[in-house]
Amino acid sequence: MKASSLRQLAIFIVLSGFSSLSTADLFGDLKNASDLIKRAGEMLPTSRAAPREPSHPNQEQPDATPRKEEVLPANSHEGGDISSNYFDSLGFDVGEIATIEPLDKTTFKTLYVPSYKGIPRIGLMPKYSQVNVARHIKDDATKRLRNDMWIYHSLRLLAVMDEHVTDEALEAVAVSAKPYSVRGKTRSFEKYALFNYTPSYHIAGLVSAMLPKTLDLYFCDTNKCSYPNGFNPSNNGGWGGINANEFKARRAYNDYMKTETPKLKAWAKSLSPDVYIVGRIQLGNYDFKKKGFSLQLVFPKEGLLNPRYAPRNREERVFGDFIDGKLVAGQSFFISLDAEKAEALQHKTKIANASMSMLYFTVKGQVHNAAAPTGNRGRSNRVRGGVALALEVTGSTVEFFSDELLTNKLFEAAIK
Repeated sequence: MKASSLRQLAIFIVLSGFSSLSTADLFGDLKNASDLIKRAGEMLPTSRAAPREPSHPNQEQPDATPRKEEVLPANSHEGGDISSNYFDSLGFDVGEIATIEPLDKTTFKTLYVPSYKGIPRIGLMPKYSQVNVARHIKDDATKRLRNDMWIYHSLRLLAVMDEHVTDEALEAVAVSAKPYSVRGKTRSFEKYALFNYTPSYHIAGLVSAMLPKTLDLYFCDTNKCSYPNGFNPSNNGGWGGINANEFKARRAYNDYMKTETPKLKAWAKSLSPDVYIVGRIQLGNYDFKKKGFSLQLVFPKEGLLNPRYAPRNREERVFGDFIDGKLVAGQSFFISLDAEKAEALQHKTKIANASMSMLYFTVKGQVHNAAAPTGNRGRSNRVRGGVALALEVTGSTVEFFSDELLTNKLFEAAIK
C-alpha cells in the first residue's frame, strides 16, 4: 500500500473515531485530530525515506550518539595512538592515571594506567558503572585502560622472567608443536604452587604495546592486514598479513621476536616493581560492645591479571588466602567508631538495591617473582603460558575509601 493511501486511511480512522461519539464536536476537536494525524504520518514511511533494513535479533545495535571529533578512538588501528588530552575530554572522571613512556617511542605506544599516588594499581579495576555518558565513549576508554594496564604488568613480569626469555626459548616454537617452557615455584616453602612459563606466548602477547605503524611490519602484506585481536594474539594467527603462507608467517614472527624482544626487555627493566594493591571488603555488622567494625582483608581476585599474594616470609601476612590447600588467616583490623558515625558510614557506603555496605581499600606492594595464577587460568594460559605476578605488601598502612577511584578516603589502619 502506498504512503499516500496509508495517510488517507489514518485520517478516515481518526475522524470516524471522533464523529462516532455522540457528544463529539468534530470541528471543535479538529486540533486534536490534526495532532493525531500528524503523529500517524510520522510513524508511516514516505516516498522520500527508505525503510530501515531489519537487523539480526542477536546483533548489538550501534550507539546513535555521535562521537566528538576531538576524542580519538582508544583502540582502533586507524586512530593511531591517543592524544595526551584524551582522558580529559571524555566527560567523566576516570580517576588518577599514570603515564608510562616507552624507551623507544617510535615503536611502542605510551601507556595510561590507573594509579594511586603516581604508582600503578593492580587488582580491582575501576568499572565506571555509574557514569552517564554515551556507551561507546566509556567502552573505548575502559578498553584502553584495561589493555594498557595489562601491558604494563606484563612488562613487569618480563622483568622478573628475563633470564628465561632467550633466543633458544623463542625459536623453539618454530621446530616443535610444544613451545619451550620453564617450571618453577615462587617460594621455597611452597609444595604445590608450581607455575609454567612459556616465553614465546609472553612476547607474542606484547604486540599490543606497539604503535600501528610498527604492527604493519608484521601483520600486513601489500595493504592486506590481519591485526591481532586485542591483547591475545596467537603465535601464528595473522602474522605476515591476510592469506600469508606458513613461510611468510614464520618469517614475520621470527623478525618480530628478533627485533622487538630486546626493546621490550629493556623497557621492562626500566619499570619500578612498586604497585598499589586495590580491592574491596564488606563492612559487616557493627560491634556494639567494642564500638566499631572488625575488618579482615582478603587478597582481591578481581581483574584480568590474576596476580597472587605471595609474601616471601610465610609469617608476614596481611591478606588471608589459601596456601597448600589450607586457609591461612590474614591480619585483622578494628576500626573504632561511635554508633552515630558508624550508622552514617553504613549509609554512605551502602550498595544500591542491596543490604550490604562496601569499602574499597589499597595498600602499597611490590612485584618480586612469578607465581601460579589464580582465578581464570585459561586466559592466563593463552596469554602468558600459565604464570602471573607474585606480590607482597611493603606499605605500613591500609587506606580505606568509599569509592573505586580512591578519591574519598574514610580512614586508615596501621599494619602490625
